[in-house]
Amino acid sequence: MACPDPNLLMAVEEDVLPEEMAASVREHLAGCAICQCLQRDLRVLSESSRELVPVRRRMMWPAIGIAASLLLGIAIWRTSSTVTVPVPIAVQPVQNIPSYRIALVKAPLRLSLQDAVIFRGKESGRDDVYLRALGEALAPYRADRFEEAAATLQALSQKYPKAVEPQFYQGVALLLAGKAAAALGPLQAAEKLGSDTLAEDIAWYLAITEERSTSWEAAARRLAEICKGGGIHKADACAVLESK
Repeated sequence: MACPDPNLLMAVEEDVLPEEMAASVREHLAGCAICQCLQRDLRVLSESSRELVPVRRRMMWPAIGIAASLLLGIAIWRTSSTVTVPVPIAVQPVQNIPSYRIALVKAPLRLSLQDAVIFRGKESGRDDVYLRALGEALAPYRADRFEEAAATLQALSQKYPKAVEPQFYQGVALLLAGKAAAALGPLQAAEKLGSDTLAEDIAWYLAITEERSTSWEAAARRLAEICKGGGIHKADACAVLESK
């Protein structure tokens, strides 16, 4: 016969087992040196722990420490010395991830070194100080740290309220950070400021934002305007409209 569970050894020590079960455990103990040794060790451990806990907790030992594990110990001893206990697997809830018709990809930086030379000294008022500040604000954007980029570009837009780039790239950064509702304001501000270089990108990313934060109908109207034009996003806008 397999050795009983250690809980049964303690249970028979505390005299809380049914007589028939206690007799079986004592009979096994009489002929098993291993269980005799284990019972002595458990007795010493139990006595040591009792000296360290309050009286009220000691009184709970027979009722909780033994009784709670007694059924499991009996089942294990009566069936086999090796028992496989099934462990429940936590199932993660399925998240409803919305699907969108317009794919979101990172907007390229349209302000090149050539643009910087053209803008310098023009009536737009751009200068080397602004371009240097813009480059620093866009550094997190280049590194795909979009929430940080949104913060740095918002600060720059407050310093240069008539500059379109901070508003536009702040909106795109918020989009890429999963904050479409927050992206709508900066992108609409960029649209009002106007830009020959960024106008088509602004319209495209406004359509993406409107689908995610407003409605597909609003986005579709903007896509229709893009599709009618001849810009860089014409083919993509037409393809999205045809697939709906």
